[in-house]
Amino acid sequence: MLDWVLPFAQYYLYNLHPDKYSQLNQLNFAEIQQLTIVEVEKLFCYNVIKKLDCASKKRNECSSLLQGSILYATPSSDSHSMFMELSRLFFDGVPNIHLANFLHMITVMAESGSTDEQIELFILKSQNMAKLPEEECVWCPSSPPSLQHKRAEDEFLVESFTPGNINEQSYSKFIKMPTESSKAPLNWKASSDVAYNQS
Repeated sequence: MLDWVLPFAQYYLYNLHPDKYSQLNQLNFAEIQQLTIVEVEKLFCYNVIKKLDCASKKRNECSSLLQGSILYATPSSDSHSMFMELSRLFFDGVPNIHLANFLHMITVMAESGSTDEQIELFILKSQNMAKLPEEECVWCPSSPPSLQHKRAEDEFLVESFTPGNINEQSYSKFIKMPTESSKAPLNWKASSDVAYNQS
């Protein structure tokens, strides 16, 4: 799924966030090329304020998380939550709901039977976005983002930036809990749709 939506993310950034697009271009789109998907059975998060060296004891379950160029996802991850995490790749670790909504809308259109031409016309006319110049290479990786799965007995922490309160930076740490099995799906487009769980 993610390799399919990357060209649409490119459309969006090129038209609406040219500064971010230029930054990515200067880095030769390295973060996009290094994008890896890691499937885990469960993700739990808890908040940490590093400056105060304190952490909450309460853990909340979530379905997906981007850490660097690694996207962690559970088998129940829905497309919108994955797009929210993917958007953090382009916006310095901060989720961008407008990009996530745009990618989700395009995905729903495709799943509803819209042709490529209809989707492109929708982007050009309804969203008022211009076509990419011919000299721009379309974000279409030669191979889909790498897909891995972690062994059930592995336990690991992943840190994620979230905007903080009281003038502090707040971080979330995510942990995969041990489970009996962890199977990587063959087709991310076929992943089950569940309500977006914002943590």
